[in-house]
Amino acid sequence: MRKLTCPPNTQVLGLLLNTYIDNLQGTETAPIMEKHGLTNFDPNGWYSLKNLLDGLNELAERGNVSANMTAIGMGIGQNVPIPPELPHPTLEQVLNIWDDLYQTLHRNGDAGCIRIEKISDKHFKTIHSVIYPDDMSYGV
Repeated sequence: MRKLTCPPNTQVLGLLLNTYIDNLQGTETAPIMEKHGLTNFDPNGWYSLKNLLDGLNELAERGNVSANMTAIGMGIGQNVPIPPELPHPTLEQVLNIWDDLYQTLHRNGDAGCIRIEKISDKHFKTIHSVIYPDDMSYGV
């Protein structure tokens, strides 16, 4: 996995940070996240993205990277709040707002973006230029 970095003042919203601890691989991810001070989040609070990326970089050094990052991504995908105007969204509707949802979780720095291309009625291409590992995006 590449070394994860971000602009120094970039922040991440606490809304989904518990998924870095509470996921299918939590026994492996929780101790490292806790070591980096990533516990007891206020869902409306803003936190240093650098601390989160430092935890993910250390997690990657421990092995089992793909399973851990995919599990975190799955937790994020299950917990991302969908706007109330989309009570039962289709896959296409969710894909079309994916980048908007991603952007609302970050501030004070460029966290990258997600682009969606509709290939056909049932096929979409996602292009992730984000600061997180590909396996996390796969999990989401």
